Amino acid sequence: MTEDELLVTLRVALCAEAVEEGWAPATAEKLADVAIRRWESFERRSKPNKRTYRLRIHDLVQGLRQGAPFDLIYLEPGAFERLASRFGEVLTRLP
Repeated sequence: MTEDELLVTLRVALCAEAVEEGWAPATAEKLADVAIRRWESFERRSKPNKRTYRLRIHDLVQGLRQGAPFDLIYLEPGAFERLASRFGEVLTRLP
């Protein structure tokens, strides 16, 4: 599988998780793109002794908040935490 094919597969899987969580498909696509960029850049942005799965999920939550294509005031509490947890499961499963 090429890198582009893997990226498309990953994006589709993340979108499916977001839609299942109740996000609109267009928003799910944007959040999936944000999540992929944030997940891939975690190593570069964190210290070697701070690279735990828990911190990576926390970082993903922050990235989703910063990259959200809407006003966060209308979002229910814990929405990004649940989504980041689901995204983390998908992102760690795929190479």
